[in-house]
Amino acid sequence: MNTALRTVGRAVRQRAYWVYLLSQTRRILQMRRNATAARAQGGLQLISLTPAFDRRSNTLFILGSGASINELDPAFWEYVAKYDSIGFNNWLVHDFVPDFYMREFPLEVSANQQFAEIFREKREEYRYLPFLLRPGFTRRRAAIWPKALELFQNLVSGPICLPDVVNVPAETEAEMRSFCRLWSKLRLHRNVDIHIDCRASVSQLIYFGLTQGYREIVLCGIDLNTKTYFWEDPRWTGSRVKLPPNNSTTAQHRTMDPNLGLPIDRIVAAMHDELLKPAGVQLYVARPSSALAAFLPVYPLPTAH
Repeated sequence: MNTALRTVGRAVRQRAYWVYLLSQTRRILQMRRNATAARAQGGLQLISLTPAFDRRSNTLFILGSGASINELDPAFWEYVAKYDSIGFNNWLVHDFVPDFYMREFPLEVSANQQFAEIFREKREEYRYLPFLLRPGFTRRRAAIWPKALELFQNLVSGPICLPDVVNVPAETEAEMRSFCRLWSKLRLHRNVDIHIDCRASVSQLIYFGLTQGYREIVLCGIDLNTKTYFWEDPRWTGSRVKLPPNNSTTAQHRTMDPNLGLPIDRIVAAMHDELLKPAGVQLYVARPSSALAAFLPVYPLPTAH
């Protein structure tokens, strides 16, 4: 019986995705209620009520941890410093300090402790930055949340925001595009306190850039065709922080593995075409070595080579 129901459900998704979305309304509303409860219990904030997150330029640089970061010379970082930027996860290993930060949260207990150890070494540079949280959607992560949040709040002195994050119910690129078209038609991206998320941190970060009104979004170190982090290069051996380990166990970048879900490059392509373009927002990559350069232009920066 369960097999038959799943077969019918999949047929409905393929033929009328919007009908399937209607069946997900309760789940989506529950995500928003969970976020509201988490903000109340943890003393977290909304982006709309946090002036520290106000846009100060028309361009946003999203700073990832891929190996191509090492291809960007000092002049690049001097240029980026003139615009808004947001780092995420283990970006704080790098010497460049962004304007905002996003933490995927909570991860495994060991990962949270590792982040805390690095943060303590760079606390003076980062403690007052506005932080954005990317929540997990599994029961295991929900169980870790209270202690992980307490650890995080003991480190950070600036505002910590938790938007209402909706995990997009999409298993194929066609479904992702349908979802984005409907979301755009309903103009839900005009609410800065609701974010969509699918598969990887970069999806929520791109959406953050859209809701904040940036006209250009530049992806730096979002390589996806290698599992190597920038700090694995020998030049970072003398870093003042303990460098995070690379625990990858997959043959390719985890977020690109189709066996684990819809590949992130297909998600980004759908978001770019169905959400960003209609809003007049251009998405770029910083380096042509990124897998996303197959369909995104390279940011026209004279000093990048």
